[in-house]
Amino acid sequence: MPLLKRKPYTLCKLPDDLKSKDLVFQVRFTKEIFKDYEEYLKHINLYKQRLWTCKVTGKSNLTYEEALESERKATEKVQQFPREFMGPVLQFVQFSMLRLDDLVSVILKAFRNRFVPGEELLCVQENVTRPCKVLQVIQGQHPEDDLSYEIEMMDNDGNITGISIEQTNSLVRKKAPFTRALVKSFIRESVKDNASRITQTPLVVHDKLCEQFDITMKPPEELSKYFLRQEHGEEDENKETLQSLIHSMKSDLHLKKRPKKIEGESEVLKEKNQRKVEKEDENRVSKKQKRSGTESNDQENKKQKKMDTLQSGEENVISCKDDKDEIKAEPVVKILPIKYPIEDTLVQPSPSVPPLKERPPWSSDFVLPMDCIGPMLMTWNFCSLFGKVIRLSPFSLEEFEKALECTEMDTILLREMLHALIKVIMDDDDTILESIQEKRKQKVKVVIQSWKEDLADLLELKGFETVAMYSSAVRKGNYRNLEPSVKLAILAHLVECALNSTSVREQLDAYIEEKQAIASLKRREVLEESKKEREAQEMLKQQQIAGTTSEPASATEGEEDVEHKIEEPERSRNCNHVGASSEQQENTGTISVPTLADEGNKEEEGDEESHSDDEMSTKKPSLENLHSNGLPNGTHQNGVCQDAAASAAARSRQFALKLRAELKQAEEQEKEKRRLEEQKQQQELRKIKLEAIKERKLQEKRMIESQKRQEHLEREMEKRVIRTNPLGKDKYHNRYWFFPREGRIFIEDKDMVKWGYYSAKEELEALYGSLNTKGIRECALQRQLEKHYHRISDALQRRTREIAQRIALEDSSVRRSTRGRSAPQQVPETTYRNKYRSS
Repeated sequence: MPLLKRKPYTLCKLPDDLKSKDLVFQVRFTKEIFKDYEEYLKHINLYKQRLWTCKVTGKSNLTYEEALESERKATEKVQQFPREFMGPVLQFVQFSMLRLDDLVSVILKAFRNRFVPGEELLCVQENVTRPCKVLQVIQGQHPEDDLSYEIEMMDNDGNITGISIEQTNSLVRKKAPFTRALVKSFIRESVKDNASRITQTPLVVHDKLCEQFDITMKPPEELSKYFLRQEHGEEDENKETLQSLIHSMKSDLHLKKRPKKIEGESEVLKEKNQRKVEKEDENRVSKKQKRSGTESNDQENKKQKKMDTLQSGEENVISCKDDKDEIKAEPVVKILPIKYPIEDTLVQPSPSVPPLKERPPWSSDFVLPMDCIGPMLMTWNFCSLFGKVIRLSPFSLEEFEKALECTEMDTILLREMLHALIKVIMDDDDTILESIQEKRKQKVKVVIQSWKEDLADLLELKGFETVAMYSSAVRKGNYRNLEPSVKLAILAHLVECALNSTSVREQLDAYIEEKQAIASLKRREVLEESKKEREAQEMLKQQQIAGTTSEPASATEGEEDVEHKIEEPERSRNCNHVGASSEQQENTGTISVPTLADEGNKEEEGDEESHSDDEMSTKKPSLENLHSNGLPNGTHQNGVCQDAAASAAARSRQFALKLRAELKQAEEQEKEKRRLEEQKQQQELRKIKLEAIKERKLQEKRMIESQKRQEHLEREMEKRVIRTNPLGKDKYHNRYWFFPREGRIFIEDKDMVKWGYYSAKEELEALYGSLNTKGIRECALQRQLEKHYHRISDALQRRTREIAQRIALEDSSVRRSTRGRSAPQQVPETTYRNKYRSS
């Protein structure tokens, strides 16, 4: 109720002598009734004056109607106050003597690094953030000890994974639980007579809230003494008591901002604390000047804002143990590298990373209302997966949607669905069949012609209470006139009963066994492939080791070839020397006689010249005799000596020619041998290359076959569906569903109320590019889209082609000449035929 001049205002009561036929004047927004027009105008003028104040927000200078609207909006906003914080906040409010602004500051500071039971947080463990929920606050043995919290860990889907005890510094809020304005509105809404309160009166919470949140309604002893003294008129003592009360509340609630003196504190810390105190004093003085109307400096305001933002950032990064730790040392910001992926709502845009694509909007042009989409998808998916078990041929989602919408006739599709589900239920449970037989007093045979009676009797049994009211309409043949939501509700109950039947359970058990067998086969093949790869790597290492050992042998062979090549020129040089000396002897007719020095030099030469030296040494005595006879050197007077010299020269020439021929033949043999060896090596290299190419092709073939085999096993596992799971969630917890038989990606919002879909490949690519892989949910969703990308894109393109063909067929039928009569085009849901039905 709005306040008039900050005081409660009571509305006028109804007149006592009011009759039903009397003409009256009524105020539209207060519903007050007046007989007198002057009285009515008087109140209207009062309500139009700007004298009213909103009781919840405290806004003044409002008209009565504006104050009412402000109270309505504020009350709606107060309803958003988190319930888990209501009790702890009201504990601070009860019997508080502080001003409202100071009290709000106390509450905000108290819950900055303090958590309450029932609050959902993020737990940081090994640089990984996980969602959790606080179960209990654990107090330390001493008041100065840190608080610890018993929390339950949860996964991304909200399932509980375990319970642990964590400290305050390992827990982080996703966002602030409330704002200053919200706390102020909540306090005003929760206390009695908050508008007329003065500074010396405590705040008192409503009795209902005290009972609800277990808040004491007995005031403290000092406060009760204060009111007793006030009644007796002891004002001086009361002032001192009031000041001590407010001072104690401020000290208990950590409102003091000045740092205390600490023994043994270093001079540097003292100087820093002194600077802080001076800055706070200056800021306080500047605030007083602002209130008095003096203008402040803009640059100082900017610096102060920067300091406040830095201080708030430091307090968010580091959780201080208590106020003493804050005073002893300044908080040090330790920025740890973020290990992605993290909670999606905590991901901040980075200027170094290019912006993501814009996410395409959903299409929501469904034929049925939005609340029918979820049950429709569930029913259609069950019939598609277990069609052979319940003996129902597959059909498209579009056909099912149109059949539910049709009210002109009972469509064949719905008749076949209802008959198949009823038959499965009755064949499985004999009690249902017996109860229906007792009711009809005859033997019941489930056939398609009696589907209305069977469905009506089934709806009247126990377990169908929520849809039993529609049994009479079904029995009278008005099933087609029912709303689509009612039809889906009946089908959902039948599907639930069929899901618990023996035939469906046996099929599920068979699927589970087959999936386990396929998974074990898949693991076995992966192990065999890894074993083959390890063996191939070991063989390659052995070949490399063998190649390194063969290199020294080839090096020694090369050195022997080099020595052989060096010896060959020496031999040819000696042969040339011998041939030249023999030719010289023939031309001059003289023989060179070796001296003793020459003999010494010849003895030091190689083995190849030993033969010629021996021959020359046999002739030494005859030559010495010639010198002793006094004949001159180099002259031959005896014919015998000339014949001997000639024969020696001839023999040396023949020997040189023979040696040269042998050397030439040896060189040719060596060249032929080298040529054959090189040819053999080339053949071996060519053979090794061919084997390597053949082995590489074989490995590629094996790899392709293994990939095809893995894909085949994946498809076989996907065929055996036990439970349909969504592809994943995005940042805002929207679920993405894909059904193989339907070429669309369906999107379900967080509240499970709204639905949409993507039906084009371009939308799929835009969705893939708009996902931020730094978030946990969107990273998992992108992986699933990447894994099933080809299958999803093929399904989307196939549906697009079918729609294009259908439109082209409709256009061709429209353009057809009117002279030629064509057969009437049948609706798809009326042309449905159940090929699996046996009766």
